[in-house]
Amino acid sequence: MRKLVSLGLLWAFFACEQEEFITQRDYPFVESVGISDLNETGVTVNFEILKSGNSSIDAYGLEFIEARKLTNGSSGEFEKIIESKAPSENVISIRIAYDLIDKEEYVVRPFVSSGGRIVYGENLVFLSQGVQTPKITEVTPKEFYLNSTIEVKGDYFNSRLENNSIEVINSEEYRIYLDSVFRDRIKFRIEVKSSARPIENQKLLLKLTSGGKVVQFPSEITSIVPKITLINPREFYVGDKIQVQFSYPIDLRFYDFRLNTDQFNGYSVSYLGNINPNTAEFSIPQIPAGEYFPSLSGTFFPQEYPELKIKVLPSWEVYRNGIQGPKWNETRNIPIRNQLLLIGRGDSDQGSIKLLSLGSSNPENLPLPPTSNFLRTSNLTQSDGDKFLYYGLGFNYIPGSTESYRDFFRLDIQTKQWKKLADFPFDFTSVSNSFFYQGKLYVVLWNYLNFRVYDPITDQWSLSAIQVPNLLKSGSNYIEKNGALYFLSSSEPNQILRYVPGGQVGVFTQLDYSQNGVNQLYLYKNFFLSFYNGNPISRISYETKEIYRMQQVFESPFSDFLPWQTSDGFYLAFPISRNSYVQENKIYRLIQDF
Repeated sequence: MRKLVSLGLLWAFFACEQEEFITQRDYPFVESVGISDLNETGVTVNFEILKSGNSSIDAYGLEFIEARKLTNGSSGEFEKIIESKAPSENVISIRIAYDLIDKEEYVVRPFVSSGGRIVYGENLVFLSQGVQTPKITEVTPKEFYLNSTIEVKGDYFNSRLENNSIEVINSEEYRIYLDSVFRDRIKFRIEVKSSARPIENQKLLLKLTSGGKVVQFPSEITSIVPKITLINPREFYVGDKIQVQFSYPIDLRFYDFRLNTDQFNGYSVSYLGNINPNTAEFSIPQIPAGEYFPSLSGTFFPQEYPELKIKVLPSWEVYRNGIQGPKWNETRNIPIRNQLLLIGRGDSDQGSIKLLSLGSSNPENLPLPPTSNFLRTSNLTQSDGDKFLYYGLGFNYIPGSTESYRDFFRLDIQTKQWKKLADFPFDFTSVSNSFFYQGKLYVVLWNYLNFRVYDPITDQWSLSAIQVPNLLKSGSNYIEKNGALYFLSSSEPNQILRYVPGGQVGVFTQLDYSQNGVNQLYLYKNFFLSFYNGNPISRISYETKEIYRMQQVFESPFSDFLPWQTSDGFYLAFPISRNSYVQENKIYRLIQDF
């Protein structure tokens, strides 16, 4: 009987040896040995790798967590200490010298990574005494203001944000927000709890609590007020850019830089960005001309600088007054360089054409074209530079039908004589849009696909093979420059579109959302000028596409104007009040140089 037991044990031993030899594991065994050197600087965890397995070890280390976070079956998020290499010995000791909280019970477990698999040892439990008291080696800057960031450098900071706090020892006026925490640095901001009074040159004593250990800052933090030290230039126009220099870098998301007329009234200035930490760039908004002083408002350090006088220059001035101009909102107005054509009904059913020269006080009457049907719907009225006005086509409603007109005329602006040109040879005569391009007149008809083209040199009409793009049909204010046609889109946000006949319509630039509703476009001194009912909105550089605001005419508020581009400059004529519909018989001139 005894021999059978011995043989059975011997067989079991060899069987186990044979199984291990045949199916040796790919992963190692890890045994948790125990805790040692538990004190106020950390704790050492000891473990042993019993068997390596077939796969090589590529990393090893510890995972630890507060024991309370593992209650109720929660897995929690472990802190890790990792050595990304194979150990030189099987018996390993690792010191936890960071991120322990004083008087907190922890669970720790060793691990080994091998062949894509992580093997853990048994959990060990210890009551922490924390780690070394945090060391503060540097605090920069030693001054603070609204939402400015202070950085603390040192060692032994707990890397979890929730395990840290900074308090003001000698004042209750402030609160502190921690932005980020690492073992060797902390970033935070100091804010005032109440903006009831300015707070300046207060020296604050701070203390840091990190992982349950407390340390006082080695020096005081002083409250300061960032000052405006320089504004350049001091005289400018609406839309110009100015640079403002501050005594300290400030986050202008929390400040409102304003141009004030008095203590209570002013205008916010658009922040464009920083040139350097202490210098920012702003754009002058739509404000009246006059003297202002700057301020920084919306902060607990409100400041005004009445001694820093700055001046917004006027963009417009009254050019002429007392002109007997007809009500332009009751006529069709066609600026032709230094003259303004006003086409309307006049005093008779036949209609009238008046011509107002820039230097004249009264318009003169011009003869009508040699036709009995001058007033008509959807007609063609198109100027060609400062020489000619082309007129014709269109239709009129008659009882039960419509009457189309194919006659076509040209007015010589200098001689004030009409000349009959070749009749329009096509059936449909209702004109949607027209423009001159490379010396030829392109006509867009309602509901017809292709351009009709008139050649002034040969006095002949032709049907173009080029179809009219839909965006061109709905667009307006056509301007030819450098072999392309530019015009306003009808969509919002407004766009300036570019088109070369025969090609595709493309976007030259998109106007920002504040410029929705732009309905007039002119080209002046290599800038596109945009208007809404004659009110200046912006100028757009043809070269850079940069957008600048334009000053409105504040002398005639709530009015619509007639834009008038001449060889002598740009004008806004005859403001009509949108409230009373009363027209002022004056003309304003653009005096801003750009």
